[in-house]
Amino acid sequence: MRGIDDDVVHRGVGPLAAGSFDADPYDDLAISAPVQSVTDNGDHFGAGAVYIVAGSASGPVASGATVWSEAGPVPGFAGDTEYFGLSLAVGNFDANAYADLAVGVPGEGLPGVSRAGAVVLLYGAGGGLSATGSVLLTQDTPGVKGVAETDDNFGLVLASGDFGRDGFDDLVVGTPDEDLEGTPTLNGAGALQVFSGSPAGIAFAGDQLIDRRQPGIPLSPASVELFGDALAAGDFNRDGVDDLVVGVDGQAYGILADVGAIQLLRGALFAAGFEGGDTAEWGLTSP
Repeated sequence: MRGIDDDVVHRGVGPLAAGSFDADPYDDLAISAPVQSVTDNGDHFGAGAVYIVAGSASGPVASGATVWSEAGPVPGFAGDTEYFGLSLAVGNFDANAYADLAVGVPGEGLPGVSRAGAVVLLYGAGGGLSATGSVLLTQDTPGVKGVAETDDNFGLVLASGDFGRDGFDDLVVGTPDEDLEGTPTLNGAGALQVFSGSPAGIAFAGDQLIDRRQPGIPLSPASVELFGDALAAGDFNRDGVDDLVVGVDGQAYGILADVGAIQLLRGALFAAGFEGGDTAEWGLTSP
């Protein structure tokens, strides 16, 4: 486990994302501040916050920006170094015309489990993002595959795309610090989970838990490979279905350690599973 504190301690502003969260035709800007302290029943250093700046005919309008954090009005409880907003993903996860926002909270603690990680789902509406229907998604959410464990940092990386060609964006949650149980246990081998969009929003049941043990994925997993450390979605072969590129930060190449690689998973993940003939991997030949 790398320690997400090392990744964020010097950041003032975190990732940015854009989408039209309301009924006007202008995209709005989401600005995260994952190290920001927030206050509810006390001061919480590094709890994190996300600012939504409305778009307009003249560009983003800073006045009137809304602030979202686990101090309110979203589900969950603010705590020290939870880093709400360390990752962001925009997609239309439901049947309405408004963009929705997924917010990673990789330092989120659960009962008896520190830094299990979570994702907060905020749905767009005519008046903008709404706390109504917002959801805290974790690996302990009923119906979700996997088990929340200490230092999983679920939600450290997010991406969205329509992998099922059904008109709804799906949510990919990267958990690069995930351990793969077995003999031996592979610490930090990494995994990702894909949650389907639907008319009612992100569906928890039926998610795909993906790691490098799946048939069709070249190379076997190894400890500290951090599969899922970076994610990007796009229709790279123009077949009408989004594909997923997965970063493998700790991939070795021959005798060279930690060279890194990316892995391409072709689209239609939900309809046909992994298409072994179309799955490819690119590794760097030098550090």
